[in-house]
Amino acid sequence: MVQTVLFEEGTARSHGHRRAGQSIIEAIVGLMVFVIIALAMLDVGALVMATTINNDMAARAARVAASQNTFANAKAAVQKLNFPTSPIITSVNQTLTQGQTNSGNAKQATSTITVTSVVEVRLPVPVPFVPGTSKQLTTTATAPALLF
Repeated sequence: MVQTVLFEEGTARSHGHRRAGQSIIEAIVGLMVFVIIALAMLDVGALVMATTINNDMAARAARVAASQNTFANAKAAVQKLNFPTSPIITSVNQTLTQGQTNSGNAKQATSTITVTSVVEVRLPVPVPFVPGTSKQLTTTATAPALLF
């Protein structure tokens, strides 16, 4: 049963039309919220992927550098590494540092190689009102180098 209601203007409308219009508005608002959440998830996914790649690159570079017999060879070996490329990773910068750990006994002294990796990530979805569409991620990895 459809009831007719008179509005202030004197026109007649049924409750069924009002509910259909309300449902359409609710669907549109819900869809807008869903799209915003989906786009934010793309950015979060890109940051997680870039962080994982950066951590793996730093650890791999530290292991390769630590396996060399001199610090100069370690730098050269890290520069020769082929790191994965991605449309969202715009630059990779790696820095090697050599540390010395003395345990009091010269025969047990060990050296460490520390690799600091900085990756610039371009976010796939630019965020309105937020300056810059890229972020820098920094990771440090250390490996023991017994041969130096």
